[in-house]
This record gives sequence, C-alpha cells and structure tokens, in this order.
Amino acid sequence: MMIKKNSKIYKDNIELKDNEDILSFLDEEFVLEDGFTVKNYFELFNNYGMLINLDLFIPSYLEEYEKVRNNDVSSTSLTKIIIRKVFEFFKDKLKSYVLVDGYSDSENQIFAIDFMELSDLIHLKIEIAKASIVYDDMSTKEFEYSLSFYNFIKSIIWELSFYGNPEQSRETRDLMLKSFREVEENFKPTRVLSGTSK
Repeated sequence: MMIKKNSKIYKDNIELKDNEDILSFLDEEFVLEDGFTVKNYFELFNNYGMLINLDLFIPSYLEEYEKVRNNDVSSTSLTKIIIRKVFEFFKDKLKSYVLVDGYSDSENQIFAIDFMELSDLIHLKIEIAKASIVYDDMSTKEFEYSLSFYNFIKSIIWELSFYGNPEQSRETRDLMLKSFREVEENFKPTRVLSGTSK
C-alpha cells in the first residue's frame, strides 16, 4: 500500500475511494511517498472521512488545521518529523511504542512537538525511520521495520494531542512557562562565604 503526496491511498496501484471500507486496511504495511508532509497527513482525513473516527482528538486538530492550512511562515528550526518504532527489552520483558519527534538539520537534534503550534508543523516532511531495540545494558540496534497504517495515523495525532485539544495544549504550555519564569525570578543562589567549606 502507498500513501502519496496527494493524500490519496493506493493499493496495487489502484486508488482507494472514500466510500470504500478504508478501516479494513488499518493493519496494512505501507510506503510513504517522499515529500509527504504534515499538511498531507491532515488532508487524508478530508479524503477519507472514516479515519476521523480513529481518535477523539482528530476533529479538534482537523478544525485547527483548517485555520492554518495555508500558513507558509514558521517560527521553528525543525526540518522534518521523524516516526520510529522502539522496542525495549529489559529483564526478559519486551515492550514497544512509536516515537514521533521533530528534527532540526541545523542543530542535528530531535525535539518534542506536543507543545508546538500546528501552524509551525504543517509544512514539515514526515519520515519513517528505522526501528530500534534497546537492551538491558542500554545498547541499541537499528533494523528495518514497517509500521502499520493504523500506527501511522494514531502516532501523530497521539503526540500532537498529548496535552489535549489545541486550546488545552496552549493553556498547559502557558502554565508551564509561567511556572518556569516564577522559579527563575525567585531563585536565589546560596552565597558561599570566603574561607568556608562548600
């Protein structure tokens, strides 16, 4: 299955239509066309309405997307969104999850996106990275792994809505920033007198 930049899904080179049972393809592995963006991701919901039912927060973020879809100015240094599957193998127990991070080429660093404005993200390309497994000794190994279509849809909206709908996320972000500022303003370093031990 292929998901193209026109926000259409193709199975065996045949375009799937909105009136088809798109949910029956959720377990399918897929290929993401190069250049696919966050904007293309949200257009999937406009092209395949049944996908909106996969998460309670999709409607509120789709509404936010409609407000900023034509925004071409970004205040972030991020250059892409990276999605990867992670397996942790500790004490003979295996757990797995999907990580969604922003990545900056200029800073060669990943960043959380859960507090970022959607308007700063919609132009970013989405990249499916290799999966990794983390062992008890914290060593890691990367390997090829194909996400399911379901994991792809759910992982992005889960990350964006970690603190709720867009308004709730803004409120939580503002409260945290206010708390950080108060801590900084009230922080008084301990004065060490000359000749005394630290």
